[in-house]
Parts: sequence; structure tokens; C-alpha cells
Amino acid sequence: MTLPAKIHQFLRMDRVKPSYRYNRYLKYPALGFNGGVAMAQDGDVHTLTTTWSPRYVLPRIVPVAHGVDLNIARLSQPDCLERLAPLLPAYEKWLEVTALRPVGKGLEGPKAAEQQQAEEAQLQQDLLEWKAELGAIRSGLAILEESRKHWSGPGPQKSRLGIPFEAWVSMNAAMAKVAAGKGYDEWRLFQLAFILASIPAFATRIREFHDFYTPEVAKHANAVTLLYFSTGGGKSEAFLGLLVFVLLLDRLRGKLRGVSALMRYPLRLLTLQQARRTLTAMAAAEDERYHRGHPGEPFSLGFWVGGSNTPNWHTTDGYTDVDTVQDVSPSGEVAHRETQPYKSARERWLKLSSCPFCGSKSGSTLALRRKPGAGGNALGHYCTAPKAKCSWNERFDEPTPLPFYIVDEDIYDLAPSVLLGTVDKLSALGQSQGTIRKFFGMFGFAPFVETATGRLFVPTLSRDWEGRAYSAEPGHPLRRKLGTCSNANWTRVPGQTGHYGRSDAGSMFGFYSWSVCAVKRARIFRMESPFNVS
Repeated sequence: MTLPAKIHQFLRMDRVKPSYRYNRYLKYPALGFNGGVAMAQDGDVHTLTTTWSPRYVLPRIVPVAHGVDLNIARLSQPDCLERLAPLLPAYEKWLEVTALRPVGKGLEGPKAAEQQQAEEAQLQQDLLEWKAELGAIRSGLAILEESRKHWSGPGPQKSRLGIPFEAWVSMNAAMAKVAAGKGYDEWRLFQLAFILASIPAFATRIREFHDFYTPEVAKHANAVTLLYFSTGGGKSEAFLGLLVFVLLLDRLRGKLRGVSALMRYPLRLLTLQQARRTLTAMAAAEDERYHRGHPGEPFSLGFWVGGSNTPNWHTTDGYTDVDTVQDVSPSGEVAHRETQPYKSARERWLKLSSCPFCGSKSGSTLALRRKPGAGGNALGHYCTAPKAKCSWNERFDEPTPLPFYIVDEDIYDLAPSVLLGTVDKLSALGQSQGTIRKFFGMFGFAPFVETATGRLFVPTLSRDWEGRAYSAEPGHPLRRKLGTCSNANWTRVPGQTGHYGRSDAGSMFGFYSWSVCAVKRARIFRMESPFNVS
């Protein structure tokens, strides 16, 4: 079909909310039924033809020239801040160009003038937000600059002022290993900016950096950050980079164990995928922490889903179908994994497909075993690779479970560094007083630690005190916890918002997670008599 251009009235995607960002892309030449429509323009003539399949060419997002060195490995070197220097002027230049954006382009009809006025107001509001983000990035870089002046080299810092920079270079070293395993070697610019903008919220928890906690930083730190990008755009790597930074920062500032981050997802399958992905990044961070001599326990992940997916307690049916590490060595897994009833338990509860430290590249498999005695009968995943092939096994003289907990009882008692689970676990907190107390015990409220196993002990009933005594002495069977689990605050790292299919579901997730935040912040959780021994 051929027609003059001046009489051709384009259709408009009226279901899309108008925005100066994409108003120019909302028109299409015609609507096809059981097919698509393509348009060719020759002077003042438009030619419309049908196609067998609808087609839309999505405008590409082209990054602007910025001069920032995005190589992750190079950003783990002492001179990394010079490589980031072009970021601030490039952002400022982008703001200048964006402020001149023609917001009226693509607007038509009788309300075009009114819409343009609204779009201009929205642009001005967005510019204020972008300038605030620029300020957060500037503050993050300033903290790193100040910290580098006092950095004493890799490892624990002689001055607490050196902690943020050590966490920064260690994080990049860890993420460089993660990237190498996936075939890339650079940050995307938005990932780098996101991490830098988030640094003030965490680094200012160190007393020596309190002066950086300005009203602007406080506003940015206390706001929910929505990290939006299309699938495959790099959202997960961005918040995993921030997660690794926070884990390293916590160890360096004296938090030797306990939850540093809470991640929750709406779907169990999605949760398992993200758990494996997160654990791989944490394994790289743990290798870096160990080799740099940072204090504290190994970074660990609690897979908190329970129910039919993982055991809730050590008394769960089938729990003893998993052999102890003393009875059956993990090295004999190939022959043992077909033995019933262990085979059935393994099929239900083996959640990792490969070792997060070595990737099971040597052809080794994973084993499930219980570790009684000093291990507290915890259910663990064991890598069967030889020491020369696995950096985790290389550390220990005897088989040691990977830092990955799947049993609710173990998670509550061992307080993993990262708690990752589904929102229904949060919603179940109000159903049991004992569960509430055990849950908040992970966040620093457990009063005791069992000396033999290192497990937290939270008395909930009067009979829990029978035959027990406590002491501040390290060698006592039940000793008072001395605060290494609850040092300052913890981080809430949410799942990706794009995975929440319904707005009411997102509201419910927010309600439960922020309820937890409120209780932790107010520190109103207390044990009533006779359990109050503070």
C-alpha cells in the first residue's frame, strides 16, 4: 500500500505512560493482524507492506565515552583510584548534555503542550536525583582516597582508616576471579558507579569516617535503591560486588561472624539459582580474605528455605539417612552415592552442582555428610577434590564441609554471613516464639555460644536452663557471647525487583523485610524473665 506521507496518521502505544525518555519511540506505522507491517519512505511517499512476523528494532543503549578504566583486576591495584578519576567529570558532562534534552520530541495532539510542561518538570526532578547520585559517588571516592593514605598494604590494617581501601581492592581481586570464570574482565560502568555510590552507607559505620556521614549521605543511605536493567544486563554482578565489599569490610572492622546481608526471593527455584551464583562470588571473596590474613570465620551462606526443600531440624525424617563423615569418608562418594537410604536423601538435599571454590573441574563430585561432635551434627556439603585441586580442601587436615548451610537449625545456630531465602520464611516468623528468638539470635541477640561447637545458644524455655551454667570464660561449656556477631549493623540486599511478578507481592515482601529491619535497628528484642540474664 502506498500513500502520501502528509495523510499518513501513525498509531501510538497509548498503554505506555508518556516519558521524555522514550516518547519518540512510541509511534508505529500501522497495526497488522496475523502479521506485521513494515514501512519504507521514498521522499513524500510511504509504502506499507505486510510481513509474516511482527518485528521491532529496539534502539540500542550506547555508552558515552568516559575514559574510566573498567578492568576489574587493575582496579585491585594500589593505583586504582587514578583509573577512576575520569568518572566524576564524565558524569558532570553527561548531566550538562542531558539538561538540554528536547523533552517535547514525539509529543503530538491537543495536549502536547501540557504534556511537554509535565515532562520538563520531570526532567528537572530527575536531574536533581542524578546530581544526588553523583554526590554519593563523589563521597565514595573521597572515602577511598582518604583511606588509601592510611592503607598499610594487603591484610589487616594498622589504622582503621585503611579499612575501606583494603576492602575495595580485595573486593576487586575477588570479583576479577569471578569474572575470569565467566569469560569477561571488566565492570560495566553502572555497576562500578552503583558500588561507589553505596560505599558511604557502609564505610561511615567506622568511627573514623563519621565525618563523611553528611545529611546527603544519610538520605542516600536510608533510601531503597532500585537497580533496574534488562535481563543479562549485569544487575546481579553489581550487587554481588557490593555484597563482597560489605563482607570484607565487616571482617576488617571487627565483625568476626554473624549475618552481614539478607537476600530474599519470591521463588524457590530462583532462590537456588541465585544461591549457587552468590556462593561462587563468596568463595572467591573467602579465598581473598584467607590469603590476605583478614580476621574472622570463613564467609558462609545460609540457604534458608526449609520445608520440603531442605530439613528444618536435625530431627527431620530422613536426617540420619545421611552418614556421618566418620562412618563414610567423602572420598568414597562415587561408590556410596547409590546406596539406599542415602541415595534418596542425597537426591533431596544436595543443593550444589559443583564446588564453589574449585568448580569440580577435576571431575570430583560433592557429598553430603553429617559431622557430629565438634561439628554439632550439622549437615554439610563436602568437596571430594584432592587438596591440590581445591583451595578450600587445601586448608584443612581432615574433611571439612563447605561454608554452605541448608538446615534451618544449623543456620540459626551458626549465623552465616549471608542469609538467602524466600519471603515465606520471613512470614513464618510470627508463628513461633522460639523461631523468632533463634532468628534474631543470628543478628547479635543470642546471649551464649557453645564452646565445643561454636554454635549460638538461645534459651527459649525454662527447661533449657536445666543443668546449664554460663560464664564469660572462653573455656566454659556455655559462655557469654562478647559481641563479635553483632558488630554494628547489617545489610539488606534484596532480590531483583524485576522478578516480582505482582505489585501486591512486592508490597508483602517489603513489609516483612522492613519489619525485620525495624526490629534490628531499634534493638527492642529482649528475653523476658527468667531468660533475661543481661
